[in-house]
Amino acid sequence: ISAGTDDVLLLYRLTSSSYWLSFIHLPTFFRDLQDPAQRVRMQPALIMAALAMATLMKSSEIELGSEGRNRAVLYRDTAQTLLENACNQHLVDYTLAEAALVRPH
Repeated sequence: ISAGTDDVLLLYRLTSSSYWLSFIHLPTFFRDLQDPAQRVRMQPALIMAALAMATLMKSSEIELGSEGRNRAVLYRDTAQTLLENACNQHLVDYTLAEAALVRPH
C-alpha cells in the first residue's frame, strides 16, 4: 500500500496536535522525511505507523469517517508487517521501537 500526498500532508497538519507522543522529535522526523538521503534510512514501519495514527485521529464521522478508519487499518497492518520483516531481518534500531509504540493497536 502506498501513501498518497494527502496522507503525508495529514501528518504535517497534526504536528501542532497534542496527540503526538513525546518520544518522537518532530523537527527531526519531518526533516528526515523531506530529505531523500535521510528518508531511505527511515524505518518504513515508523512512517506507516505514523500514517495509521494520523489517519485514525482524523477519522471521526465529521472528518474522514469510515473510509479514513479503513485506510488507517490498512496502514496499521502494513506497519505491522514491515515491523515484523525488519525484526526478522535483524534491521532493528530505535525508530523500529518508535514504530512499535506509535502504531494503533
